[in-house]
Amino acid sequence: MKLYEFGPTRSIRARWILQELGVDFDAVSVDLKGREHCSPDFLELNPAGKVPVLIDGDLVLSESVAIVLYLAHFSSVVAASACVAIAYDGRRMVNTPCEPKEMHSSIRMSS
Repeated sequence: MKLYEFGPTRSIRARWILQELGVDFDAVSVDLKGREHCSPDFLELNPAGKVPVLIDGDLVLSESVAIVLYLAHFSSVVAASACVAIAYDGRRMVNTPCEPKEMHSSIRMSS
């Protein structure tokens, strides 16, 4: 798993959950001041040219909230402590219990 990031941006959200969950990942610092996010190689990962970007196998995710939700969805740690799904029943939002999902390719929680 690889996280493309730049320090004081929303990348910190993705880094935070990866570290909290104990997920092994490679951090790749993207030099925004040097416009590295505008390079053809980076734009191939995220055409919007923004960080963070998480790569898990052949899955590429951008947007910090999407990354956090993805990792939380597959985390047995989150599932064991507070797994609640929000559903709309036609009249209101309701909380429903949910089960941990199987993890995507390389998400492995450390013990």
